[in-house]
Amino acid sequence: MAFSFNFDIKVKTDECCQGHAKAEKYQEPCLKTYDIILTSETIYNTAYYEALHEVFRWLLVDDGQVLLATKAHYFGVGGGLLLFERFVEQKGVFEMRPLLDVDEGLQRHVVSLRFRRKNTHVSHSTATDGAARKMT
Repeated sequence: MAFSFNFDIKVKTDECCQGHAKAEKYQEPCLKTYDIILTSETIYNTAYYEALHEVFRWLLVDDGQVLLATKAHYFGVGGGLLLFERFVEQKGVFEMRPLLDVDEGLQRHVVSLRFRRKNTHVSHSTATDGAARKMT
């Protein structure tokens, strides 16, 4: 069974964000009003990791969650889950937890990012089989 979702999200902007598409143009504090950020196929290029990370950091409320769906690896542009996980670890802002692994065809994953709390971290690459629900 396949699902496809197409919808428009209207984003409320304020003067710190209005008219700027690139994360480096945002000025802290910006909105901090999203409980959940859903994103898919956004880590295909390592050059975008910094901007994407900053968007998450500035727009997500303190107890919010990013749900990120991705392929294990993107051929041709070099991004993927392992590289993004390493980037997130180096930044030290978020903890990343595996939610779903799909092994059928190209490997796909859904992970959760939440603001890091002291002494918590589960690496997707080192998680036990029980940490992520598998689908084949």
